[in-house]
Amino acid sequence: MKAEVKSKTFVTAIATAAGDATAAAKGTGGIEGALRDRQPALVGFVEKQLGALAGPTSKLSFDDRAGLWALALGSVRAVDKHLQGPERPVQVTKEPGRNDPCFCGSGKKFKKCHGGANAPAA
Repeated sequence: MKAEVKSKTFVTAIATAAGDATAAAKGTGGIEGALRDRQPALVGFVEKQLGALAGPTSKLSFDDRAGLWALALGSVRAVDKHLQGPERPVQVTKEPGRNDPCFCGSGKKFKKCHGGANAPAA
């Protein structure tokens, strides 16, 4: 019975791990950088289990090993992202357009009030 994966973050993390997984399956890559620094125990476990040449993955085909690496890397990245907490949305303030009413409430267009070259300081 297939279990439905409900976490978009988890699925996205696995999909983006494909390139790294292929390199790891070839033996030319692994889990590097900040992820290794933040999750050393988890990264060490994954590399020990999947990276051993004489381990349980040695009899698998290259595609199967790459798939296991993608799943493992995606899982580690999803756990890491979850532990970092929710992303904070960036507040963007929109500049008024040249022909929009000025923000000061004068009733003039922005270009004639605070937006022009000879405009008073805001």
